[in-house]
Amino acid sequence: MLILIEPSDYALRNSGDTAMLEVAITRLSALFPDASINVLSDVPGSFPRWAPHVQPIAATGRHAYIAQMIRGRAEGKQPIVRRGRAGRWLQRLAGAPAGPRSNEIQAFIDNVSQADLVIATGMGGITDAFPEYTFGLFTTFQLAIRYGVVTGMMGQGIGPLADADLVAHAKEILPKVDLIALREERAGKPLLRELGVSADRIVTTGDDAIEVAYERRAGKIGYGLGINLRAATYAGVDGPIVARVREAVQHAARRLDVPVLPVPISRVQGEADHVTIHELLAGHDDTPEGGASIDTPRKAIDQITMCRTVVTGSYHAGVFALAVGVPVVGLAHSQYYIDKFRGLAHQFGVGCDVILLNTPDAKSAIVAAIEHGWHSAEAVRPQLLAAAARQVESGRDAYRSLYNLVLTRRRRWWSRSQ
Repeated sequence: MLILIEPSDYALRNSGDTAMLEVAITRLSALFPDASINVLSDVPGSFPRWAPHVQPIAATGRHAYIAQMIRGRAEGKQPIVRRGRAGRWLQRLAGAPAGPRSNEIQAFIDNVSQADLVIATGMGGITDAFPEYTFGLFTTFQLAIRYGVVTGMMGQGIGPLADADLVAHAKEILPKVDLIALREERAGKPLLRELGVSADRIVTTGDDAIEVAYERRAGKIGYGLGINLRAATYAGVDGPIVARVREAVQHAARRLDVPVLPVPISRVQGEADHVTIHELLAGHDDTPEGGASIDTPRKAIDQITMCRTVVTGSYHAGVFALAVGVPVVGLAHSQYYIDKFRGLAHQFGVGCDVILLNTPDAKSAIVAAIEHGWHSAEAVRPQLLAAAARQVESGRDAYRSLYNLVLTRRRRWWSRSQ
């Protein structure tokens, strides 16, 4: 049996993405102990060795296939994707001779066509903020569906999605995906229904990364104020916003007389969290690295367990915190992050205040929310841990549903082949 995984981060530079991938591999390995699990990767040489049956495969063929599909879609040309025909397609489309690229594309097509299951691990990638990634993911699943492979999108955050081309492609592909497991249903579920996905193909599980954090929860609540802020175009966070958040966080820390602890998640160049955290701590704690050494999910989670409250503009710092029973102040500016944090708050029910950074009273609201989280931490902790446990079990149930879908599909194939 062969399983192919589309990860949310091909280079594993984000602790949230890495945690979601690890959980997916762990769950799939338990359900399919004899399966080979191939994971598309841009860094196969440094890929974590989670298990002998888990292998990274270079994503170069996938990227080349997607690039040609984008070009072909723009020119109104359709690919030849039958096994052994990728070279002719490249020649027809780009005038390119058969060579390394066509061989890489063919290898990717073979990986998809020979798989029993193709899944996308947890992500917030299907959105207008990442159009190329969205199109690429849809294209992989279109190929898998064409070959009759069981498909699943697990731990998904869907939207916002308004771009006409992406919406059209979503309406074409998503209703055919066998199972879509949402990490939140406040925004994602209505959007999927609008895109034509039937209710029996949708489940809500919570974020898959909850499991990694929940398993590392501490016996008691911490003593520090955790801090993170995602300064990126898709987050809508720029220099002036960073300055306002810095004033609010440092003011709250002085009022509470508590240490501020960095909890970086992303190490992607141009949006690395430790750089922004260093700016937030300027003049309060001039630690130069801003938490740069916290570069794995477990390091981030262990840092969070030392916190009593976490104020964050990074979604997964919030996921990790709530999963270990620590209240969160979620900072949001773009609609993408508003949906993320409000969905997260809905999943846990308590302990997550969402502050909109584009409001005139954002600074005072942040301070008030931090103090509220701090003083209510002990009271909400049991409820947060209970909510985390429920979501972990919901996620495992969704993977069991995938298992049943694969077995059913294989039995039908076997019956037809006799």
